[in-house]
Amino acid sequence: MAILPLRLGRRARFAAALLAVAAGLAAVNGALNPLVASARPPGFVGQELVYFPSGRFLGEISAGQRELVADLLWIRALQYYGSHRQTDRTYTWAKHLFRVITTLNPRFVEAYRFGALVLATDALDPASAFDLLKEGFHRNPNRWEIPFDLGFLYFLHHEDVLAGTYFRRAAQLPGAPERAVRFAAFALGRGGREEKSRAMWREMRDAAENPTSREIADYALRSLDLTAALDTLSTASSAFERARGTPARSLGDLVAHGFLRRVPRDPFERGFLLDPSNGRVHSVFKTEETVVQTVSSVRETVRLYRQERGAFPASLDALLTQGYMTSIRLPDGFSLRYDAPTGALAVETPALFARAIRAR
Repeated sequence: MAILPLRLGRRARFAAALLAVAAGLAAVNGALNPLVASARPPGFVGQELVYFPSGRFLGEISAGQRELVADLLWIRALQYYGSHRQTDRTYTWAKHLFRVITTLNPRFVEAYRFGALVLATDALDPASAFDLLKEGFHRNPNRWEIPFDLGFLYFLHHEDVLAGTYFRRAAQLPGAPERAVRFAAFALGRGGREEKSRAMWREMRDAAENPTSREIADYALRSLDLTAALDTLSTASSAFERARGTPARSLGDLVAHGFLRRVPRDPFERGFLLDPSNGRVHSVFKTEETVVQTVSSVRETVRLYRQERGAFPASLDALLTQGYMTSIRLPDGFSLRYDAPTGALAVETPALFARAIRAR
C-alpha cells in the first residue's frame, strides 16, 4: 500500500509552529546554554527578560517562524511596558526589546512606532527612538506612518524644519491622512508652540489604534497642563515675594492676598506644595515620579554591579566613578541612604514632602 504524504491543515500548521516556537523559547530559557548567555545583552539582570536574547539568535532557533516569534515577543514586550508603567516607570530594557522584535520581523511597523513612542516619552531616550524609526523607514519606505512619527518626535524636540520635512514625506505616501499636511504646516509655522503641541497630541490620541498609545498621548496632554499650572503658581509666588519682601508661607497666601484667583487644578490629582523658605512651588506627582524612577534605576544598577563583581559597591559614588551611572538625579532636599553590606536603599525625604510622598 502506497504511503500518502501527510498534508497539514491550517490549524495543524499553526500548532506545529507554536510547538517549534515553544521549543525555541525553552532553549533560550536554558540558563546553562552558553550560546544563550552570549546572545543576551551586556548586564543582563535576573529573569525579567529571559525570552529576550538577541533577535539574530532567536531568528536562528525559530524554525522559520520568525514573524510568529516576533508576535509572541510583542505580547511579552507589552507586558514588560505595562508592569513598569504601573510601578517604577523605569524602562531599562525597552530599547533592546523593540530591537529584538523588529530584527525578527522588519515589517512590524507597529513595533517601530510604539517602541519609539515608549523610548522618547517614557524611557527618555529620544536618540534611540529616532534611530528605531529611521531603521523602520529604511525597511518600510512605502509606509506613511513612520515618517509621520519622525515628524512628530522632531517637532516635540523643537526641530521644526526636520519635523516639517518628514510630515511632508509622510503626506506623499499612499494612505497618508490629511493631518500629515496640516502637521507639516504646524511645524513650519512660527509661534504658538504649546497650542500646536496640544493640537498634535489630541489628534494623536484620537487617532491612536490601541489603548496604550492613547494613554501615552493623554499623559502628555496632562503633563502640558501640569507645566502650565506650575508656571502660573511660580509666577504668582515670585510676584508675592517682590511685593511683600518675603516668600509666601503657603499656596493659600497667594489666593488670600490676591495673587491668584484660585489654586490651579493638578491634572494628576496629587497637588502642589510651596516651600516657605524660598517660595518655590513643587508638583507632588513629578517629585514622586522622579524619586521612584531614580531609586529603581539605582537598585537595578547595584544588582548589576554585584552580579559582575561579586559584591555590592562600597558606596553609591562607586557607581559613578566606575562608569555604571553618569548621575543620580533626585529632587532638591532628597537623598539616598545606602547600606553597602546588603545593598539596601532608603530615601531621605525632606520635611516639606514627608506627608505628601507616597511610599512605594
